[in-house]
This record gives sequence, structure tokens and C-alpha cells, in this order.
Amino acid sequence: FDAVVGLEESIARDARAEGVAKGRELGLLEGRELGLVKGAEIGGELGFYTGCVASLTEAARARPGLLPARAGKTLATLAGLLASFPVQDPLNEALLDDLQRIRAKFKVVTSLLKLRLVYDPAGVEAARRMAF
Repeated sequence: FDAVVGLEESIARDARAEGVAKGRELGLLEGRELGLVKGAEIGGELGFYTGCVASLTEAARARPGLLPARAGKTLATLAGLLASFPVQDPLNEALLDDLQRIRAKFKVVTSLLKLRLVYDPAGVEAARRMAF
């Protein structure tokens, strides 16, 4: 009878160890997939902000006096935030805080310039699927 009880415990222990190993493997795969998706989302948003800053900066260079002084200063600050964003350090704990600062600064710039520029990931995806 003891052999049966011991066998049952042994099977349960082996099954648990196998389940833990399989769970780690699946967790790693799911984590990698989620990381790729979230990284692409953040990258797309940063690309939008970077493109807007580049366009506004070039417009201000081409036409001096186009931007009010405060908007120009805020735009330069935003450019600095974008340049210092830790793109190569996804484990940086301040990453989401930095992204929030960029979003807030972008809202200030667009408000000062009375522009209606909004990052819309749904619009980006629709543009990708567009065919002619």
C-alpha cells in the first residue's frame, strides 16, 4: 500500500515539475509577443511625435517668427525629451514616465500653436491596410 501512495506522490511531483517548466516556456513566448506589440505601439507613437517636431522645427527655420517664443522653447524641450527617450533600454523603469512627459509636452505645443494633431493608432493601422 505504501508503494502505491509513494507512486502517486512521485507522479504528482513529476507532473508539477513538468507543468512549471511548460508554464515558464509559454510565459516567455507570451511575454516576447506582448513586448513586440507594445514596443511597436510605443515606437509608432514616438515616430509620430518625432515627425511632428521635425516638421514644425523645419517650418520655423524656413519662416523665422512663425512660432511664438514660448512655443519654440517648448518645441525644443520636446525635441530633447524625444532624443533622450530610452529606446534601447526597454527595462528602464522611467520609460512610461518619460512617455507621459512627451505626451504632455506635445499637448502643450499643439495647444500653443492651436493645432489639432492627435496620435491615432487606429488611423495608422487603417492606412497600412489601404490599397489602391
